[in-house]
Amino acid sequence: MDTFTAVACLFGIAVILSFVNERYLRFQHDIGLLLLACLTTGGLRVLELFVPSGAVGLLQQLTQSFNLNDTLLKGVLCFLLFRGSTRVSWVALRGQRWLVLWLAFAGTAAACLFTGVLVYGGLSAFGIVVTLSQALLFGALIAATDPVAALAILSTIGLPKPLETVVDGESLLNDGVAVLFFTIFAGTAISGGHASLADAGSIFVREVLGGATMGVAGWSSIN
Repeated sequence: MDTFTAVACLFGIAVILSFVNERYLRFQHDIGLLLLACLTTGGLRVLELFVPSGAVGLLQQLTQSFNLNDTLLKGVLCFLLFRGSTRVSWVALRGQRWLVLWLAFAGTAAACLFTGVLVYGGLSAFGIVVTLSQALLFGALIAATDPVAALAILSTIGLPKPLETVVDGESLLNDGVAVLFFTIFAGTAISGGHASLADAGSIFVREVLGGATMGVAGWSSIN
């Protein structure tokens, strides 16, 4: 399946699920879309057992048309973060910068390590063989909160402004930290190698500090 057809199919599925959510479920948009996607995929899996139609195979072909690294990490994520950052007050964020940085870096790292160790221990207890790097890779995937969902929910419940600033800033910055851990653990989990502090440091400089420098330079040129 070519890229244009795959993108068109994904947009079509998203529109249909969004319509169902807005018309019938009325959940918060991101939560409703995720819930319906999970229910639809599970329903197709069950239906395939009784009435083989090839729908699951088509979905697998659709998802395999995209490279995760190129499509999500290098494509979609930057636009999602930019969209979320446009509503953040940088004056208010400066006043909460140390708390935001602590939560984004130390909090995300702790969540990644805790989740990875918990998954490793839980799967090992059931006799499922995984490496610690693979478990930590899973932890890196889910350690960071979704900035789009967090910002959308916060806009509806009306939190106090300082607390909203902290959550806004943390939800935007933690993705860079999660990408750092994902890149490190992906290399060790897939290739079977071992991550060194030098490798982690170079990735940190390139992904986090490099991205921040480019962002500040772009913001300065606009203003």
